Formats: sequence, structure tokens, C-alpha cells
Amino acid sequence: MSKVIMGCAAVSVDGFIADENDSVGPMFDWAGNGDTEWTWTGDPEEHPMRSTRSSIEFIRAVYPRIGCVVIGRRLFDLTDGWGGAPAAGEHVFVVTHEPPTNWKHAGTAPFTFVTDGIESAIERARAFAGPDRIVDLAAGHVGGQALRLGWSTRS
Repeated sequence: MSKVIMGCAAVSVDGFIADENDSVGPMFDWAGNGDTEWTWTGDPEEHPMRSTRSSIEFIRAVYPRIGCVVIGRRLFDLTDGWGGAPAAGEHVFVVTHEPPTNWKHAGTAPFTFVTDGIESAIERARAFAGPDRIVDLAAGHVGGQALRLGWSTRS
């Protein structure tokens, strides 16, 4: 069965990701303020990023192994589902009480809206990812729910 990891999203010790204006600023600054410029593909047309060498090594080692991501509805709404393209992996499972009714990418984007809880979302994500890929579990509210259910100790 696939591994479930949480950690590709930054969260503070007190459980907060965004500030009072819903900006993630300082929590994600590590991903863009390093001393090394790089791109995913090396294509000169690609927008370069700046990270530390250790962050780049982590990202390049882990991100290609991510099969899918489990997020909450709040993150989905804040990012507008990244315009219908997963930020990592091939598919996104969104834990929500109510799927969006007017999202312009509904029916065409690789997103599944799970209305029966975090445990169901993780199980569906693990089935999608298969035994060799990672399920990236977003921090925040869904991450806290998963930790309370013991997902930090399950494989």
C-alpha cells in the first residue's frame, strides 16, 4: 500500500499555516528565498525558483514520487484548485462537506470531492497512488484530522 506523508506543506507548531489575511508568506518563504536558482525541467522558458540546496534535493527526491494529494476545501477554495491542475502528483482528493457547484474545471480536472471524511479520502488516495507512490496529505485542518485518527503511525 502507498505511504501517506505529511510535510510537503509547511505548518507552524501551533497549527497555523495562513496569517489573518489568508497569506502563507513566512511559512512558505523557505521555498523561494534560497541561494540557488533552479527549475524543474531546466528549460530556459520555465520560471526559475530560488531555494537552498537541501530544499532542492528534498523536492527533487520526493515530488516525482507523489501520486496524489489530499487537501481540505479551504485550500481548494484559496487556490481555486490551482486552475484545475494538481500542484503535485496526478490527482487531488478534496475533503469537503459540499462539492463546488460552479467550479469552471469540474468534470475535466483530476479532482475528486470526498464528502464522507478524511479517512475515506486517504483510502481512496492510497488506492489511486498504488504501492509505489506517495500520498501527500496537506497540513492544516485535514492534517490534524488525520493525525487524530492515527495516520502518523500507519503505513
